[in-house]
Amino acid sequence: MNSAGFEGDAPRTAPRPGTPGLSFPIPSPTNMVYLEVADARETAQRMAKHGVLVNTAGPTTIRTVFHLDISDAHVERAVDAFKKAL
Repeated sequence: MNSAGFEGDAPRTAPRPGTPGLSFPIPSPTNMVYLEVADARETAQRMAKHGVLVNTAGPTTIRTVFHLDISDAHVERAVDAFKKAL
């Protein structure tokens, strides 16, 4: 995959300090962001209840994908959903 189209997304999808229960184990220069949480399946279910779909990539790993059509408002919605889900 060519990540050239996603270079501008890095600042808006970068880790945000102050989100308890969340860590970013793998830096990503692409539109995919991996997050470490206590329980990936439970967190994914909670995220879905807030209208944000994420994938589990392991028992404690979530993979998110920020497509080109995702706006800054969508990113803020995802951040808010994570805060509520965690």
